[in-house]
Amino acid sequence: MTFIDSLKETLLGPYNTAVTENGAVGFRTTGRELLDLHFAVASLRRAHAQEIYDRYAKAFYEDARLASKWLMYASDVRAGLG
Repeated sequence: MTFIDSLKETLLGPYNTAVTENGAVGFRTTGRELLDLHFAVASLRRAHAQEIYDRYAKAFYEDARLASKWLMYASDVRAGLG
């Protein structure tokens, strides 16, 4: 199975659709943990610390270097997410 086939299977699978807060249809996952974390970071402000840790740990084990860079960006007050 090629990467593109795997991506199509992940995105177009029957259990990957969801409804957003404003009623639009969207995807539950992109198939990449760090990308999912990046788009969910604003909604994690009221989440428990353990949930945030678990999501970051999954992203870290997927790609440690990129997850570490993202963590520095997310915590940067001026040039990042703050």
